[in-house]
Amino acid sequence: MPASWRSFGDIADSVSHQDPLQHWLLVPSPAESDARKKQQADLTVAYVFNFADEASLRRFRAQFDPTEGAPGGAQVFFPKGIDAQTILGDPTLMTVGFSRLGNFDLIFEYIQERELGEVFLTGIEVENVRNLSAPLPELDPVDQNRFVAVIDTDIAFANARFRRDATRTRFAAFWDQNGEAGNQLGLFLGRALYTNDIDALLARFNQNGNVDEAALYNQYYADAYSQESFPRLPVSLGHGTHVLDVVTGGEPDGPPILGVNLRSRAVDATHGMLLFPWLILALLWILKLSATTRGTPKAHVNFSFGGIAGRHDGKSLIERVFDALVTSDLVSAVSLPAGNFYDSQTHASLSGEDLAKPGVLKWVVQPDDGSSNIVEIWLPPDAPDKSLVEVQITPPSGPARRFSDIDFGIWELSDGAEVQARVYVQRVTTFGLEARTRITIIGRHTAIDRDYFQHHGGLASLAGDWTIEVFRTGLEAERSVEFWIERDDQLGLARNGARQSYFQTYRAVWPEPLPEDLPVTNENTLSDIATGSASLVFSGAFRKDLQVPGYSSEGRAEPKLLVPTAAAICEDSRVHRGVLASGYFSGSTRAMNGTSVASAVGARIVNNRLAFGQGVLRDDIWNLAGMDNGGTPPDSAPIDPVFETYTTVPKTRIGGGILQTAWTRMPRFHK
Repeated sequence: MPASWRSFGDIADSVSHQDPLQHWLLVPSPAESDARKKQQADLTVAYVFNFADEASLRRFRAQFDPTEGAPGGAQVFFPKGIDAQTILGDPTLMTVGFSRLGNFDLIFEYIQERELGEVFLTGIEVENVRNLSAPLPELDPVDQNRFVAVIDTDIAFANARFRRDATRTRFAAFWDQNGEAGNQLGLFLGRALYTNDIDALLARFNQNGNVDEAALYNQYYADAYSQESFPRLPVSLGHGTHVLDVVTGGEPDGPPILGVNLRSRAVDATHGMLLFPWLILALLWILKLSATTRGTPKAHVNFSFGGIAGRHDGKSLIERVFDALVTSDLVSAVSLPAGNFYDSQTHASLSGEDLAKPGVLKWVVQPDDGSSNIVEIWLPPDAPDKSLVEVQITPPSGPARRFSDIDFGIWELSDGAEVQARVYVQRVTTFGLEARTRITIIGRHTAIDRDYFQHHGGLASLAGDWTIEVFRTGLEAERSVEFWIERDDQLGLARNGARQSYFQTYRAVWPEPLPEDLPVTNENTLSDIATGSASLVFSGAFRKDLQVPGYSSEGRAEPKLLVPTAAAICEDSRVHRGVLASGYFSGSTRAMNGTSVASAVGARIVNNRLAFGQGVLRDDIWNLAGMDNGGTPPDSAPIDPVFETYTTVPKTRIGGGILQTAWTRMPRFHK
């Protein structure tokens, strides 16, 4: 049967409080079997809540208390010891709970009808959720008034770079979100280790001053995981280990460390919103622990992650949380990477003037791709009720379908047996966000032998050129429609087989100049979480010539200045790539590059300033970067605009300038 487009149904209010990718992965087509629908409804997923006040939280928890039972079995499990926190304005309280996917409508309606707050459904499914964990222990009082907090993956908590001596760790606490629930030292999900726990492991496996780390981790895994689970122990480079070493490693007298290994399956999905509840849990845990010690010390948080698609207006959920943490003085600073998407061909922009004639984008979906491909189309803020554009989508082997930006609902491309794609047209308003219209196109993966994210077996016929045609119906000449392809590369040890799709565009061949009117642009390619107002955002630079790498994302100058805070070193030179820091095991050294490293280098400079009581707000770091280097490469630097090199690097690439203060990373050559 030939594939055709059909209506999946209207978008209910509850679905608008759910990430489209999760809806695509976990909500079966209307044509699918009742058994499949029941199977999906029984999955346990994460719910992010922002309750109106303490009374609303108590009322909700009493209604859905898993220990007392709940209507229709709609229990909601909350982590013990990770308290709800006032983040998005007093007296609201943000927290994360877990419940069956099939309970979402019931939970949403209960909260909405009683005006208890808001709920956002996101995250991948979890297993073995039980409300068994004991409250978190309080940390030992610390003399210093600060913590260094790193939220990442593959953090080697026993590495010598994070110790005070052979058997004393700098970690105040470490949370592995992948561990089994219900362990003696566990959290609601995962396993937590505290200073005494890590010190005991270091002492147990100490051999005349050398710790047998392989044996130590084997023991930890035996305690923290079941035989069926498979810990992914890096053999060389651990992303979080390298980042943490750059941020604060090798300082025996440095501040205590709070580390979080994020849930691997959520990281593997690459789509940032599926990571949102795990990040919120990590932040709530950090806030809880840093508030239990003498003098209420604060944490400086480094989060070396980022995605592509999103609002890019500083008002995404994650950006609002980070901004609120800084402006409310709950943390001393948040350090983020600018992103590695400058030359990824994943962003396009079409203004009303451009659309005097229809615009055409070719979206190239790669073969043998193990995960779904996504394009988000964002209309300008405050769009009126009348249509601004219409979008026609033509898959490589399927029929075309034209959608208006006010045709709110869900459409599905199906051949009657298999779902191939969906289109979501919706207004995004969750958690009081400024309303924006978003059109989301999601296509099934193209690898025929992978089922990492639910859909069993891909469709090779979906690989190739998808045509997206845009027709102007009411868009003003000076306003624009923004197109972002969601991040879909394979990260670290992930086994999802993801392959990044991209927009086809003209590429100049040297010395031919690049046309200026291309819709696919490098401008405004900052990470989807790097456009907030209070976080410190670091782009990358070469140490040797103070130029910027071709991948380091660019902000925008118009219509509103939105640029990185500063650039930091993430490459030694064009020949010696990356920055040297510790591998996973003590004594090893690995080079890693990218703005994840730039964020870590910037974070180390921030930590040094915090130690001396110096300011670390955006203006402080901007001004410091300008004093270090305002963006003028040395005379010996290669200058050729075709290869993204500059006589003066624009602020859209490096913000205030290139930070060189306190450059302490491991040099390749000693002078």
